[in-house]
Parts: sequence; C-alpha cells; structure tokens
Amino acid sequence: MQVSVLPAGDVEKNVLEALDADLRRAGVGVTTLPSQGVPGAAHNPERDQYRAPELLKMGRRAHGEHVLVVTEVDLYVDPLNFVFGQADVGGQAAVISLHRLSPDDSRLFRFRALKEALHELGHNVGLDHCPEATCVMHFSNELADTDRKGPNLCPDCVERVGGEPPWRVPA
Repeated sequence: MQVSVLPAGDVEKNVLEALDADLRRAGVGVTTLPSQGVPGAAHNPERDQYRAPELLKMGRRAHGEHVLVVTEVDLYVDPLNFVFGQADVGGQAAVISLHRLSPDDSRLFRFRALKEALHELGHNVGLDHCPEATCVMHFSNELADTDRKGPNLCPDCVERVGGEPPWRVPA
C-alpha cells in the first residue's frame, strides 16, 4: 500500500515523522507532501470545529493512490459531535485529526494516531466498520474505543480485502 501524507495546517514535524516511521514499520509506503492550509470553508464558527468533508476534498485533489490528510484541528461530520477521522470507502482520500488524541503521553498519542490512520486507510481499501472491538476497523466513538482496538485487521476483515492484509503492524 502506498500513501501520500498531506499535512493540513500546523502539524508538528516530529508528529509527522513519527507517523511516517510507524506507517513504514507496518509495511506502508509513505510520501509526505508539502503542507497546505486548512480550507477556510471547513471552519464552522458556531461550533469552532472543522467540517471533515472539506478536508477530504483536499485529499481528493492531491497526488497519490491513497492520500491521508493529517490535521490538528477538531473535526466533525453532522450529526456527530466530533470525529477522529473520515474516509472515502473504496476511494482515494482519508483524513485524521490529532486534536482529541491527548498528546500528554507521547507513546500513547503516537499509537492512537497510527490506529486512526490505519482505520481510515482501511476504509480506502473498501472496508466498513467491524463489530470486532479489537479490530482496527472497529468504530471509535471515544478514546477508550481507540485504545481497546489493535492496529491490525481481524481475520474477517483480512478475508474481506482478499486474504492479504494491506499492512501488518509487528507486535
């Protein structure tokens, strides 16, 4: 799997480098694109949040088989209060927000960012949400859900993508 990482807004360089390294360790090829600003049309001043679909549009316009937009702004999709990310199922673009991943513990923050990135990329390869709580494709409604799941696909999701996982995070 090849992924172009597109920073949107002010994303710390060390965070991008860590995500790059973690994705590579999982067997994902990574190219980091030059940073772009967060589209003004994405901001909802009433909520002081950003519309995730607007950042997905950025990803669709960027070069790459799969484009992962990474931002530190707080994202939402109606009718939800917030989302950790969003992606085009079976498509090119995905976006994750680092905003709610609680960077107080750098190791935990890094693992959460990797799992959210892989979750959204899983949508790009055609996977929907999985009922298995430990599968990376399980929906995260809160950080406890993200912490509970692992970074890899469950056997059922591996079967759904043709029996060969697009990545494998070593234990």
